[in-house]
Amino acid sequence: MKKLVSLIIGLLLITGCTPSGQPGIEGTSSESIHRSALPQMIKAEQAKNRKASLSLNTDTQKLKSNQTFWVNVELTLPENGTVDSVRSWLSFDASKLEVVGFHPDDSKNDFELSAPQEHDFDNEQGVVRIGKSLLRPQHTSPVLVERIQLKVKPVAALSSSTIDFFDFQEHAEAHTTATRVLGNTIYPILEKPVSPGLLLTLEP
Repeated sequence: MKKLVSLIIGLLLITGCTPSGQPGIEGTSSESIHRSALPQMIKAEQAKNRKASLSLNTDTQKLKSNQTFWVNVELTLPENGTVDSVRSWLSFDASKLEVVGFHPDDSKNDFELSAPQEHDFDNEQGVVRIGKSLLRPQHTSPVLVERIQLKVKPVAALSSSTIDFFDFQEHAEAHTTATRVLGNTIYPILEKPVSPGLLLTLEP
């Protein structure tokens, strides 16, 4: 909020306008930034400071051998926040878990579009690749990114296993990120996910 206030004050000084909209002491010039640019610049500053969060949710975290279960990948937006695209690559222990597939009804997901080669999984490497985008910015929260069905492999004794977000970085090219587009600029808006994303207890 302090940064936003500083930005507004700075713009008012540049344009020579007071908060009431009247010319300031220095007046205006042809080189001044027009006041119509102020809302867009404020939105840009807000977008850089807002953070969304990714989470993994399931009905139960205590599972048995050969049991199948669903995991929801969900994005929670800040108040009045929006999102345009999400990448959410997941890693899992391929010796204990395997992916069965994605939910067949895409209408249950809030994202309309899947990125090429980012709606698949590899049970040998233990990775799920998810890349989603919207035709128009999403405002509701939480946002359902994807539903994934997994299966527990046979285990001989009580053990644990995790599903985690892969390669989070604070830029748009990371394998785990969420972005908002303002003008011609892409802003990463995702905070670092909690690790592990999901901790499971597995029983024989």
